Amino acid sequence: MTIQDKLISDMKQAMKSRDTVTLSVIRFLRSSIKNAEIDAGVLDEKAVIAIIKKQIKQADETITELEKANRRELVEEEKAKKAVLEAYVPAQLDEAAVRALISKVKEETGETNPGKLTGLVLQQSGGLVDGGVVSALIRSEFSQ
Repeated sequence: MTIQDKLISDMKQAMKSRDTVTLSVIRFLRSSIKNAEIDAGVLDEKAVIAIIKKQIKQADETITELEKANRRELVEEEKAKKAVLEAYVPAQLDEAAVRALISKVKEETGETNPGKLTGLVLQQSGGLVDGGVVSALIRSEFSQ
């Protein structure tokens, strides 16, 4: 079952259970995916995951701004929306697995440029790691 199929199924379930938060998040996410399809054509799973991650990042930024403004009720609402979005993203690799992947890519390619190595690791990971985490781990490894 693709992510888009799961979104449709979950949207129907949210309608039946009258879960307005989940329903609004899924509708917004589906419209974002549809807009991307209009712009780029058919999307694969990686592109859909990238859209979801972008929405999660926006939710994080919104939560940060709302916390600065001391708007607790809106922070909780935004956290609930973020939780719905995170359910559609595959689990991220833990730090040990990321370090192992970095070592593997470094050995296979012999790359010594941190920027290029980060790109290669992200390509190999298939979207299962956060670019910031990879970059930080590579920088710490090269600084030693």
